[in-house]
Amino acid sequence: MEVWDAYIKEFEKIEGMTLIRGEAIPDGVYHLVSDVIVRHADGTYLLMQRDSRKHFGGMWEATAGGSALKGEGPLACAIRELREETGIESEELTEVGRVINDDNHTIYVEFLCVTDCEKECVSLQEGETSAFKWVTKDELISMKKDELVTERMQRFVDKLKPSNIRLLPMTAEMYHCFFMEYENDPDLYLEGQEYVPYTFSEEKVQRYLQRQIDLKRIPLAIISDEEIVGEIIIKNIEPHKCATLGITLKNAKYKDRGIGTQAEKLAVRYVFDELDIPTIFADTIKTNTRSQHVLEKIGFTFIREDEEFKYYRIDRNSMDNCGWCNLSEEDKRFQVFESTLWSVFLSDEQDYIGRCILVLKRHCGSLSELTDDEWEELRMLICKVEACLKTVLGAALCNWSCLMNSFYKESEPNPHLHIHVRPRYDEPVMVNGHSYVDSEFGHHYAVKKDGEISVKDKEEVFARLKKWLEC
Repeated sequence: MEVWDAYIKEFEKIEGMTLIRGEAIPDGVYHLVSDVIVRHADGTYLLMQRDSRKHFGGMWEATAGGSALKGEGPLACAIRELREETGIESEELTEVGRVINDDNHTIYVEFLCVTDCEKECVSLQEGETSAFKWVTKDELISMKKDELVTERMQRFVDKLKPSNIRLLPMTAEMYHCFFMEYENDPDLYLEGQEYVPYTFSEEKVQRYLQRQIDLKRIPLAIISDEEIVGEIIIKNIEPHKCATLGITLKNAKYKDRGIGTQAEKLAVRYVFDELDIPTIFADTIKTNTRSQHVLEKIGFTFIREDEEFKYYRIDRNSMDNCGWCNLSEEDKRFQVFESTLWSVFLSDEQDYIGRCILVLKRHCGSLSELTDDEWEELRMLICKVEACLKTVLGAALCNWSCLMNSFYKESEPNPHLHIHVRPRYDEPVMVNGHSYVDSEFGHHYAVKKDGEISVKDKEEVFARLKKWLEC
C-alpha cells in the first residue's frame, strides 16, 4: 500500500490527513508528484520510452518522476525517482516550475538535473521503461505532440523555443478571433461563484468591445507565433499619473509557458514609455497564486489585500533610476549564471578571487519583501554557487552578506536587493600561473583589501565559474 501526504492547492500540507494510491481523492485535496528533466553537460536531453504494457506505451517521456511518499518532500522524491527510473545519482536538482492539475488532484513540481554522467550508463526499470535516447534541444523542440506523453512536457518544450511575444492594438476582428476559442478560467472565479463555461456569440463580443470603448480602456492583443493567445487591458487610466493592468489568456493551453510574464513585461514598458504613465496597479484574486507570482517576478510590489483580492504596484522611477534594473549589455558581460528569478555576476572587485553578486531580477528593496519562490530559489542558488566556488577555485568557506548601505547615502534611497559572496581560502589560488593569497583567512573579510587581479586572470576566473554553473 502506497501512502501519500495530502495538500491544499496552495501547496500547504494538510496535517493529520493521508491519501492512499488507488483511492478517490476528495475535492480540494491534492497529492504531490515530482518530475525531473535530465540535461547532459553537453546540452542534450534524456528521453525514456514507456513500456508497451503501460498507458501511453511506446511514447517518450522527457522526465523521470512519480508520486511523493508520505513524509517525502518534492526534492527528496525527485532524487529517488531519478535514481530508480534512470540509475542517475544526483542531488544537484533545480526547481523549474509547478503545475496544478485539478482533474486528477495533483501538484506537479518540476526539476532540472544537469549531469555529466556516462551517457550509456542509463538504466531501464522493468515494467516501466523499454528504451532511452539522448536528443539535442532542436530535436526535442521538433518532436510531434503525439510523440511526447504529457501536456506538461509539451509546455516544457515550448519554453525551450525562441520567444516571439509581441503586443498589438486589439481590433474588432481580432476580438472575434480571440473569443471563438476562449475558455473561462476557473482561477478567476471568486470563492462561492459557480463556474460557467464561456459560449461564443457575435453579440456578446460586440458588447464586450463596446464596454472597453465606453470605459476608455486600451486593449492589446498578445501575439505568439502570429496567433492571438491573450489580451492585455490598460484600464482606470489617469493620464500622466496611473493606470491598472489586466491580463487574460485565451485558454489553459497557454498557461505555464512564460507567455503571461513576457506580455506583462512588454505592457509595463508600453505604459511607462508610450503612455508616459509613471505608476501601474494590478490586482489578483487571493487564490490566484500563479498571477501573483508573475506580478512579483516582473517587479510589482504587494501593497495590500482585502477579503477577496491582493493589490500590487510598480513605479517607473524605482525601475528607471535603478542601476540593477537597467543593465547594459556591457554590464552583463560578466554574468556567470541566470536562474528564473536571480542573476549571478562576477564582481568587479576581485579582492577575494571569485567574489560574486547575486541580484534579484525584480526591483525589491529588502530581504523581508522576498516571495516564497524567491526565497526557495535563493536557497538553491546559494548551494549551487558555494559548491562551484569550492569545486572550481578551492574555497574553504564563503562569506555571504546583504548590507545595502550604499543606497542610503542618496537623498532618495532606491535600494535593489543583492547579495555578495566572498570566497575564503586557506591555500593560495592559482590563476594563469599567478598566486593569490587570502591574507585575512580565519578573520572577518577586509572591506577595503589591497591587491588587484589582471584583466586576463579575471576573464579566466569568469570562464571557469560560468562553465561549471551552466553544466
